[in-house]
Amino acid sequence: MNDAGRPVDSTMRWHVRCRTMPSNFGYCCWHVFLRLLDELFGVNIQPVRRGNMRGLNVAILTAATAWAGTAISGDDAFKQAINYVFSGNVEGKTPQLLSSIIDETKCIISVETPGNSWVYYMKEIKPQSVVIDEHNRKISFEGDGTIVEHTFEGLLKIDKENMNSITLRGDIERTKDALKLIFTKYCLPTSG
Repeated sequence: MNDAGRPVDSTMRWHVRCRTMPSNFGYCCWHVFLRLLDELFGVNIQPVRRGNMRGLNVAILTAATAWAGTAISGDDAFKQAINYVFSGNVEGKTPQLLSSIIDETKCIISVETPGNSWVYYMKEIKPQSVVIDEHNRKISFEGDGTIVEHTFEGLLKIDKENMNSITLRGDIERTKDALKLIFTKYCLPTSG
């Protein structure tokens, strides 16, 4: 008997069982080691079995999915809608264009291309003025005040306009849905 009150020879029985089943030799060696720790020192360590790891993986995957779902719900939906309207994809990047949100509360958007820069004031755009021309692949819009500022590389002049059009880069229906989301939930217009 050891300090834990178990007969020491029980480990020997496990050892004999492992030698008779060579297919489980690795598992048995580990099990014998854990059994020795338990019997000699009173340390009880339970081995992690494959079924337990699957459960752990499922729990981690579930937690990660729940976290990602909450992260994508708020600000990311606005960012993805803006990016889709201006660049045709939810990342806001194309080889020649980069769109980004400058001020989310004021709905100020920046669009950069080589040599050009635009700043759009989304709250100044009249939602009813937005026209999607499927034939020319253009989105036109206007407002009462300045809705866009355009600068050219190397020039100090800033063009301010109350009407503008951009190239329709994505799917028409997805663009309409993105514009509807922008103007009904995030960028409620200040102009009438």
